[in-house]
Formats: sequence, structure tokens, C-alpha cells
Amino acid sequence: MKSLLMEPSTLEALFDAWVEESSSKRTTARLPHLDSEGQMCYRLLYEDRLRNNIRLEQERIPFGRLNTRLQTIGPLPLNSGK
Repeated sequence: MKSLLMEPSTLEALFDAWVEESSSKRTTARLPHLDSEGQMCYRLLYEDRLRNNIRLEQERIPFGRLNTRLQTIGPLPLNSGK
């Protein structure tokens, strides 16, 4: 599975979209399905390497950043429903 906008550069660039997460809601579960960049980003978060108890609010990611990333992916095949 390829993550979208889950890499250290996005996390670090969007520090204004960080929110503090309650310790009781945090997880340190292994997420083996993440690609290598996703794993690095996840470690930055759960090991508190940038700041304690943060998470990136996806709703706060600027649409322009998302749109730019989607354009680099290109068109995706449509599911024919079969």
C-alpha cells in the first residue's frame, strides 16, 4: 500500500497542522503495511522526535498540497465494478 502525504517532509512542513494528542489515544502498534516513508513518519510521531504527543490533522493539509501530489501520481484506472 502506498501512503499519500505520509512522509517526514510533509509532517515537518505542516507543523501548523499539528495537534496535541491525548496520551490515552496514542498507539505504538506496529504498522507493517506502511511503505518506508510512512514508517519513518510514524516513528517520528510515536517516538516523539519532533514534539511530544503530536499528530497531523489531515483536514488541515492545504488542498493545493494535496492537488499537487495527486497530479504527480497521474490518472488511476477506474474500477469497472466486476
